This record gives sequence, structure tokens and C-alpha cells, in this order.
Amino acid sequence: MAGFILRRLGVLLLTLFISSVIIFALLEVIPGDPALTMLGINATPETLTALRDELGLNANALSRYLSWMGGMLTGDFGLSYTYRTPVVELLADRMAITLPLAIYALIFTVMIALPFGFLAGARAGKWGDRIILFLSQIGIALPNFWFALLLIFIFAIQLGWVSAGGFSGWDKGLWHGLAELTLPAIALAIPQATILLRVLRSALIDITHQDYIRTARAKGLSRDQALWRHGWRNALIPVVTIMGMQFSFLIAGAIIIENVFTLPGLGRLMVQAIGQRDIILVEAIILMMVLIVITVTFITDVIYALIDPRLRRPKS
Repeated sequence: MAGFILRRLGVLLLTLFISSVIIFALLEVIPGDPALTMLGINATPETLTALRDELGLNANALSRYLSWMGGMLTGDFGLSYTYRTPVVELLADRMAITLPLAIYALIFTVMIALPFGFLAGARAGKWGDRIILFLSQIGIALPNFWFALLLIFIFAIQLGWVSAGGFSGWDKGLWHGLAELTLPAIALAIPQATILLRVLRSALIDITHQDYIRTARAKGLSRDQALWRHGWRNALIPVVTIMGMQFSFLIAGAIIIENVFTLPGLGRLMVQAIGQRDIILVEAIILMMVLIVITVTFITDVIYALIDPRLRRPKS
């Protein structure tokens, strides 16, 4: 198991390095001048040159990349061009919203997908299964921002139970913060939950045709009992894989949802940074998202290996 973890860590570090090169290179070719954006079109050439020197924009690309990565390794992400604030502080403030939102949405995803997926798989071909499949198809077809607008219309405008958006902070307490993130989390969770329940349903249907399930049925267990006692572990293998991928989708989807609900999270910050040509902030946000994605993938691989020991052995 230790060798498996070390191999996965090596892949994680290599992926992070390659991603940093790609992110830096792509943002380098984007047209526009951050200094000109900050000072405006009426700025004098001398003022622009001085600001570029201050921001390090006049150095060559390799020097700026090495300086950027060196700062990353020491926890210094640089200074935001627009906010004139350390990038690490901006990231920490916004991650305090985006990360709980993604985790909260993943909890909703599991709460919806597991019971309905198990029900659909155990009742394959019956009316309950058909209704769940029909509703899940709607959930897959409709984008999460549409669900977000629908939730705002129903619960904020029509019923007035919650505010239409915004986030007052965690200072008012955990439950108050979770209440403000509930609608965004549900909007993020519904499309992912419909995908996950269909994966679980398919896995359970495949398992029902396995010999060990037939043997359990022959010994007197009902179909539900046989699936619950002997089939759920194998059914979890594709589910865990999809859940790891979905957490990455939830982080990416937060960019849209945070703007719909005006949440001051990482996604909304990235949209603002792109509009303001704050390159160093955009680079840090994208790399942070990449780090979250590959870290979640690493954790998923470890859990996958715990479920299926065959994966721990290196391929010959």
C-alpha cells in the first residue's frame, strides 16, 4: 500500500508541475497589458514603465515563471495587481466559501444518489425505477444555473424563506452560514446526483447477474438482502470513482453558481480577476483549483485501492 501511495504522489507532483507550465504559458499569450488596465489609457509611458518594473512584467518569461513557482513553493503567491493585497490572503478568504460549498454539495449529492440509486437498481424495470430514470434524465439535461434560478424564484422570491444571494460570513455561526449555502449547494448537487444514481443503478444491475448473488438468493435471501449484504461493496467501486470526479466538477461549477448567488467565493474572484487583467491572481486561482482536483483524485485512488486490493499491486 505504501508503494501505491508513493507512486500516486509522484503522479500528483508531476501533474502539478505540468499544469503550472501550461497555465503560465497560456496566460502569457493572452493579449492585453495589466499595467495599462490599472492606470488607464491616459497613463504616460514613464508611469507605465515604472509600474511594469514594480510588478515584474518587464522581466523575461522564464524569470517570471521561476519567480512565480519559487514563491508558490514558499507560500508566497505574490501581490494582486488590482487589490494590492497578498494573493494568499485573497485565496484563503474565498476558499472559506468555495470549499465548504463544494463539500456541502457533495453531501447533498450522496444523500440523493445513494438511496434512489439503490432503489432503482433493486427495482430495475419496475415503475419506481422508470420514474427515477425519467427524473434523473431531466436532472442531467438541465444545467445547474437553471436550477439555481428556479430555486431563487421559488424559495427567495415566491416564498421568501431565504435571501436571493450573498453571504454574510461564518462569524454569525455555522448553521447560519450553512443556511445561506443551502440553495447554491442544492443547485450544484442535483445534476451530479442524477449522474451518480444512474451509475449506482447500473452497477447494481450488473451485480445481480453475478454468481455469488445467485448463490445468496439460492440460500434464501431476498434480492434486496443479497444486494445489501454481498453486492454493495463491489457497487461502490464505480461510485467512488465518479464521486472523486464530481467533486472536481463541483469546484468548477461553483464559478457559475457563485455568480448566480453573488457568493464571494473563489469562482467569483476568478471572474473579477479575469475582467481586471490581474494575471498573477488568475494564475494562482487556476493552479489552486488544479491542486484541489488532483488532490481529490489522489484521495479517490487511495479509497479505490482500499476497496479493491488488486489495484495496490504494480503492473508488470
